[in-house]
Amino acid sequence: MMHFSYLTVPTVTVSLLLAACSNPDSGDTIRTASDAQSASTASATAESKVASDQHTEIPTANSDASQLLAGMTISNLVDKQSHEVVRSALADAGVPQESIDGFFELVNEYNTAVPTDSMVAEGFADYGTKDPDYDVESISKAWNDRYADYVGTNCRINTFTLAHSLFSVDDQDNPNDSLLFLDQQSLDKAPQQIFNEAQRAKFEAFYGNIETTMEQTPGQHIADIKAYIKDRGIEFADTGTRVVSVFSHDTLTEPATLFIGHTGVAVPYEDGYLFVEKLAFDMPYQAVTVKDMQQLNDYLMHKYDDGPDLEYGQPVIFDNGDVIEGMRYARK
Repeated sequence: MMHFSYLTVPTVTVSLLLAACSNPDSGDTIRTASDAQSASTASATAESKVASDQHTEIPTANSDASQLLAGMTISNLVDKQSHEVVRSALADAGVPQESIDGFFELVNEYNTAVPTDSMVAEGFADYGTKDPDYDVESISKAWNDRYADYVGTNCRINTFTLAHSLFSVDDQDNPNDSLLFLDQQSLDKAPQQIFNEAQRAKFEAFYGNIETTMEQTPGQHIADIKAYIKDRGIEFADTGTRVVSVFSHDTLTEPATLFIGHTGVAVPYEDGYLFVEKLAFDMPYQAVTVKDMQQLNDYLMHKYDDGPDLEYGQPVIFDNGDVIEGMRYARK
């Protein structure tokens, strides 16, 4: 988790957004800066207060990563074979062809701009217990040399590209979009338009900050996320596509907020699931295979859960509009 002293809003905002969808091997989780939510959201938050205990409400895994993540495979989508696999799985799960094509335009934009030597060269490889050891310095330099003013795309932009037609957001008015600064800059500076005006409004409402309690109570955090989903009229289509969202807890401001710090799309694949994600603006795409949704939870918690007894709560992971199946924290 990153800690910041609040000196000036612009400086902090840029720092936090650079961390959003950041390289998970750093062990950092997103800290967020936020403005107050609307009166209706605050009211829903107050009405949904529940008593809970962080250490007992959500269990902690008994096994370490070598057991929990066994059997996972990974691709960086740099070859034709992996493209065909992912395209087919997405289409079978109900993702429109236009959305798939738009996503792979972003994939190709990235993979043709950076060196791929440190990525999985072909197909899917054994995942092990952590992401590949990417040559971050060379990748970042190559991207910056190619695109001086364009930061690239992150997890939220790519997930929305794939899934925006598979969920609705009825109330898109006045979201707290204070942590979408770099997302908005990316969309403004992209070589080709990624979202139109209507899609951007929907994007900002879907990914807006959610007011919550300062307490480290996952039950309350879950209730507040569900209240936001209800108040905004967010509904997911009945397809095989699942928008998986990792909510991070920010206690650096009053009121505290929850924010989608990482996200991706999960679809059925063979006897399990395929999870498609973009790690960060200048970091690789990943497609990982998992045996079930609990293993996907374990994969994400292994990267984004900093553990208990800190000044902020542990992450909450949602599968579409509800808590991911088998949610549990990583053993630290």
